[in-house]
Amino acid sequence: MKTIPADQSTADLPGLPTTVFIEGGVNATRREHRYPLLRTAQPFDRVILSPNGRIGDNGVVEFLADLGDRGMATVVHWSGLEGNHCVGKPLPAPVNVDVLEMPGPVSEISLSSQMASGDEQTVISRLGVTLYNTREPVVVDIYLPPRPVDLPVPFLSQFAGGAADDDSRCCPTSAVMILRYFGVDVELDDFARRSYDPRHSLYGNWSLTVATMSSFGLRAWVQKHSSSEELYTILDEGRPVILSVRFAEGQLPGAPIAKTTGHLLVARGCTAQGDILVNDPAGRSAESGCVTYEKSAFFQAWLKHGGIAIHAVPEETGQ
Repeated sequence: MKTIPADQSTADLPGLPTTVFIEGGVNATRREHRYPLLRTAQPFDRVILSPNGRIGDNGVVEFLADLGDRGMATVVHWSGLEGNHCVGKPLPAPVNVDVLEMPGPVSEISLSSQMASGDEQTVISRLGVTLYNTREPVVVDIYLPPRPVDLPVPFLSQFAGGAADDDSRCCPTSAVMILRYFGVDVELDDFARRSYDPRHSLYGNWSLTVATMSSFGLRAWVQKHSSSEELYTILDEGRPVILSVRFAEGQLPGAPIAKTTGHLLVARGCTAQGDILVNDPAGRSAESGCVTYEKSAFFQAWLKHGGIAIHAVPEETGQ
């Protein structure tokens, strides 16, 4: 993945979809930061931001996009635990929870970060930016993997905590499985509290999930994929990944839930035939949650739903 220095004024990006990291951001001595102008050869209409860094309990950092005549739009509002108690109403359109929806295709975007409150603990080290065009057709091509893979990702059920809102914790549960795979000892309740989106009353905000993962020492980002081959390559590199899926009743045989309008799970491997090995947090035990999904049904549920993945690697390994 391309990394852009903080002091670069403009960056020309390759074809879509694309994800880049821009180094730098706000800290205790720099409370506002403008990132380089991003320009693309192909127009895009969706933007997802992936803040990396750490935030103090009282820290509040906003990441904004310049929409020209429409002014500045706050795309991500990242608050510490204390800041979560008074963050106000949900962000207005054009931000749909965690995705900036442009009114039409554009070829450039200007972004900035701003610290509303914070201390020495609040530091933004980089910003991941994902750009894509929803008008591009989705073709689900099924490839064969280079080899079978089964990564030892520890299973965790989203119902393990016995909390009243367990049925909505698929995202933080998947993130904790990835963290534990990389040797980070974190409790589900702690991660869930830190990644919670109080503006929309949900745990599944992609940007806040990667921001919280990064605060535990990982480089984390959201990325859009368009083929099964990309997933096989990631798994072959030894990297489990969180995937966002959607399916109607009967469309994903073997799933611990009958249907979903949006669910996150961990892909941990694949068979020689290309079927996907998954840690599905909706399972109440490893027996029901460690599932092998038939490849055609699975890629329909993932790629047709947008092909969104949450990636994370240890900071020292880069990408």
